[in-house]
Amino acid sequence: MSAKRHGFKGVHLPVKIIHTGYEKLEQIFSKMERNLLLLGEELASNPDAFSLRFLYANTLLYFNRFQEAQGHYERIATTPGARDTQADVYYGSLVAMAKTHNQLNNYKEAARWARCAVEDRPKGMQGWYQWGYALMHLNESEAALEKFYRALECKNMITSVQVDYNGLRISCLEAATSILMSLGRHEEAEKLLKEALRREATPRISELLHKLQNKPRPSEEDLLREGRELLTKHAYIEASKIYIRIIDANPQSFEAFNGLGLVSWYFGKYDDAYILFKKAVETGPENEDILLNVWDAAEMTGQSDDARMILQEALKRNPHMIKIRELLKG
Repeated sequence: MSAKRHGFKGVHLPVKIIHTGYEKLEQIFSKMERNLLLLGEELASNPDAFSLRFLYANTLLYFNRFQEAQGHYERIATTPGARDTQADVYYGSLVAMAKTHNQLNNYKEAARWARCAVEDRPKGMQGWYQWGYALMHLNESEAALEKFYRALECKNMITSVQVDYNGLRISCLEAATSILMSLGRHEEAEKLLKEALRREATPRISELLHKLQNKPRPSEEDLLREGRELLTKHAYIEASKIYIRIIDANPQSFEAFNGLGLVSWYFGKYDDAYILFKKAVETGPENEDILLNVWDAAEMTGQSDDARMILQEALKRNPHMIKIRELLKG
């Protein structure tokens, strides 16, 4: 536009220019080294130039110099007036702090910086995505899912800082569907991808949907096995998610109720454990181990008389339970 305003005319020529300067990895690193040197020299002469500092930090990341890059991003983010002077660079620095902390597995710090980015630009996709990514790795699945959904609601923004919105949107969809699948919400994951495909028919979204639709769902026995393994590893929160997922699909799964009862027991919530163990007895076959769990929880909550009646009724139906008979005799 500026060229036209100055009287220049555009013409079409039968010439095709192919830029091969970044075809090989060695070429890329060579140019990045050159850029780092030039930007460093320029930054030394203009230390208050936020755009230069931001580009210099971005280039440092090519060489995995994360902490050095973070020092420059943080300087931009904490300099008074930076937002008023270079709003896009300021926001980009907040996002970069969150992103680099995520890459370094510092998820709590990443979440903190991502929150700052979201507060600065509530309609910015990057901040929401980095926040969701951090929460996902902190095992806060529901909170992470909400952040990914917020990111997907954001529109592309015109900004002086280059952003790959299409790639970011795909990353959000991948993360969100992964969480939904882990929570057993297969239909919601499929709906999410179908809606995304209607808005933007890209090969990558089609591929994600195809994989989802052809992925076999784990059986109840598989999930129970996973729950038992999580219990042995003392991963009680994750185990409870598995058991809740089973019960949502099969409200008569006595083993899942028993598993939830064990989780409550390990957390010292004996009243909840007693209720869940009783539910396991009500929904399943006579099981000595579960009946013994009922008794143990009853003793911790002062409900031994109620538990004794449950055990006596079970023994009438199945007189071959030796442990229960001995317990009642005692």
